[in-house]
Amino acid sequence: ITSLINPQVTHPREAKDILAQVIVEEFYDRNAAYAASKEFRHQFTERQLPSDIETKRVDARRVDMVALLRGVGFAKTNSEARRLIVQGGVSFNNRKITDPNATVEIDGEPVLKVGKRRVCKVSVAETDES
Repeated sequence: ITSLINPQVTHPREAKDILAQVIVEEFYDRNAAYAASKEFRHQFTERQLPSDIETKRVDARRVDMVALLRGVGFAKTNSEARRLIVQGGVSFNNRKITDPNATVEIDGEPVLKVGKRRVCKVSVAETDES
């Protein structure tokens, strides 16, 4: 265990990964620990999208960013949504959004990201035309 806390022997990121695997394995199993470690590296070290992105549905094809952030649950209030946008923490389809008055067109299933951890695909909810 001393090799884990010695930065000359083990890089701190690797030590955290090993410790996390030990903890997950204690509560689940070795396969779950390995899968969690792999997903973490995939998402944060390699900067890839998570493997299991949730798809959130919205009512309109064209929507303003503040309403979109509230609609998918990434902001509780309009002012929180505006703050996230102005501070540069929001991207839509790999494009950073910094204008709180911006509107976006939802075509297909674009990816909405807020910060590093909140990610979802967005699609337009189908309406019944009966």
